[in-house]
Amino acid sequence: EDLRRQLADVTARESRYRAIVDEQADSIFRTDAARRLKFANRAFADDVGCRVSELSGCGLDSLLGEAEYAELDAQISTLCADAPVTVHDAEHTMPDGSVRWVQWTHSAVCDERGVIEEVQSIGRDITGRRRAEDELQRTSRAMLAALNTQVQMAAELQAARARAEAASDAKGVFLA
Repeated sequence: EDLRRQLADVTARESRYRAIVDEQADSIFRTDAARRLKFANRAFADDVGCRVSELSGCGLDSLLGEAEYAELDAQISTLCADAPVTVHDAEHTMPDGSVRWVQWTHSAVCDERGVIEEVQSIGRDITGRRRAEDELQRTSRAMLAALNTQVQMAAELQAARARAEAASDAKGVFLA
């Protein structure tokens, strides 16, 4: 009876934890060393166009585009006991074909010997920030180009003024 009560408590705690993780807007998943999913929340399932129940045991390579998976795999491959966290930005193509930017934080989960057993990944949508950064760069380039044009025009005006003054001086000498 005591064992049943303990099992019910663990099950209830797991359900509460799962509900909290599923309510997160960030994509969260855990993989084993072979990049097979051990856990994924609803946001990640939505991002790859699946139901949560379909994801357990799936390889990330079957869920992501080839280039996206290669970049993610390269980042995760840098993890080790001495450097257990890596962060990078990546483009992600949504199931509807739209593209968004995600900032991924990958964390190694190591055993007592320092061997990576799992990797936990959290992806935050940073599309708005990236669009603002891109717009700022475009605006900065346009302003710099306008400034360069004004500097060039000022230099040409100064040169024309110098030529006009030289011509006026030459005329004065000629008429004198």
